[in-house]
Amino acid sequence: MNFFDDIKNHMQEMVKLRITTVVGETKIDGEVGKLNVTAPDNGKVFHSTINLIEGDIYTGVPEGYNSAELSAIYEMHKANVENGQQIIKDNIDTLRALVELAIEVKNKS
Repeated sequence: MNFFDDIKNHMQEMVKLRITTVVGETKIDGEVGKLNVTAPDNGKVFHSTINLIEGDIYTGVPEGYNSAELSAIYEMHKANVENGQQIIKDNIDTLRALVELAIEVKNKS
């Protein structure tokens, strides 16, 4: 598989960013892109998925987030989501530059 095939095969996932904030003891294992996160039974989980192409943002908020403690954590999660949108845009710009460079190199060969 070559560079262009890799991009084509992973395009759907390249425009999505998942942000998860867990309150409580958490276990994270696996490798990048295939992480397994285990939240405690009594933990609180804020989860957001951003799809830049479709313009969708999904956020799951646990019950009781109106408490002062969870409200502060939600504000942190919200800031991560806002930063995440910029991360996706920056990643797409970087990917575009890599594709242009790969095309230029291929055309010179």
